[in-house]
Amino acid sequence: MQNDPAVDNFIRVPNIHWNSLYFQRKLILESVETMIPLVKGDLLDIGCGTQPYRSLFNQVKSYTGIDIERSCHSLPRDTKVYDGENIPFPPNSFDWAMSTEVFEHIRRPDLLLQSLLQVLRPGGGFFLTVPFLAGVHEAPYDFRRWTNYGLIEELSRAGFEKIEVYPLGNWHISMASFLRLYMASCKMPWWTRFWLSRLVWIITNLISKLSTTSSKSMCIGWFAIAYKPKQSFLNS
Repeated sequence: MQNDPAVDNFIRVPNIHWNSLYFQRKLILESVETMIPLVKGDLLDIGCGTQPYRSLFNQVKSYTGIDIERSCHSLPRDTKVYDGENIPFPPNSFDWAMSTEVFEHIRRPDLLLQSLLQVLRPGGGFFLTVPFLAGVHEAPYDFRRWTNYGLIEELSRAGFEKIEVYPLGNWHISMASFLRLYMASCKMPWWTRFWLSRLVWIITNLISKLSTTSSKSMCIGWFAIAYKPKQSFLNS
């Protein structure tokens, strides 16, 4: 399956001077792509939106996208609507689950993670991304930002194991991303924006290339992987 141009533009945004999401989307895509060789069987996409990453996982047995009815995205027809906390499938329905930039919008992530643990098969995996350096978005449904330690605590408390959390970017990427967000969000005369945006584009491209080493002390987001225990009281 091939992405249509609109979807492809969502996950592979071009590095142009007015694009404030370039670094975020680039790092998220790179992280999701690392999971392609691992993900098999039945895949659940939580908060799928327009399902932009669906075609990356054409090796799976089945793909199921779920999202809330009030989603700000245009949901594909095969999207399953749910309440944001209770996943409407029987226990042990999926081998893998994914969620990209969604959990900051969940009122009770603890309840959703508990529900997810039930619908995953024993040993099933879950990977997600969440923002760290980001302004308020999709208001008023933007509730939190996590650190890597907070994500580990949240996933552990829900019952997941073998949890790994990786930073998306470093101080240089964070500064470059923040400068572009500033240009996109702050009011200024058109002529200031016209010239300053081009200067910021040059500066941020230079800053972003200073170092490729990730940093757990500052990043623009997190990528986490966790697994349901192979032996679980939920299946006893």
